[in-house]
Amino acid sequence: MQDSQKIPWKRIATEGAAIVVSILIAFSIDAWWQERADRADEAASLARLVRDLGDDILDLDGNLERARTGLHAARWLAENRDTRPVDISALKQALFDIGHCSVLLLNSSEYTSLRSSGDFRLIRDKELLQTITAFYEERAFLYQLHEKDCDDSQDVVQLTMPFVRLTIPPLFRPNGGSIGWIMWDQAMVEEVVDPAGLLRDAILINSVVALAADRQFLIEIADSALQDTKRLQAAIQGELDK
Repeated sequence: MQDSQKIPWKRIATEGAAIVVSILIAFSIDAWWQERADRADEAASLARLVRDLGDDILDLDGNLERARTGLHAARWLAENRDTRPVDISALKQALFDIGHCSVLLLNSSEYTSLRSSGDFRLIRDKELLQTITAFYEERAFLYQLHEKDCDDSQDVVQLTMPFVRLTIPPLFRPNGGSIGWIMWDQAMVEEVVDPAGLLRDAILINSVVALAADRQFLIEIADSALQDTKRLQAAIQGELDK
């Protein structure tokens, strides 16, 4: 028996085209949703970077204030080494202030998260991404300067010990060890037992002069870092506001 039924090519072609169009639409919708999710994730990451940089601005501001106070104290001691009579009140204040170093506690949580997760790809502006990466990767030197400042501050504090009597809260008293900057932070210079001898001590004063020079350099670098932080925060905020 002869099969006279014709193959419905037109209907098959129409249905096939409909399937292809449906698949393409599904892919387009999926891509649109993924793009939308990526943009939301990008905005959230940038917002967290802005928050972290805001924390850094506050920390750098506080550190700069402490460093400038410590620099003023070091300069006072160096400039008054030959002054007689000694202003005991000013001397106590200078001894207290000089021992305060600046501990750097910058917030890199979002940058670290982006680096470890590989989500840097979310940031579309590649120039901004390069700026962010360079900014965070170049901060090691700033940490080194602050650590050196604390070490030098502790050295100066130790040199003052034969000349002063301190009041230290029990919680912060050393257990036979040296007076570190954390203990010095809580101490009060109750009495300078030999003011003239302290100011004549060549090793102490030379250490103070060296500390002043290093602190001046620290202030310049930290102030530059503060301005860089503010500029980067403004650039990221600008990207968010687009």
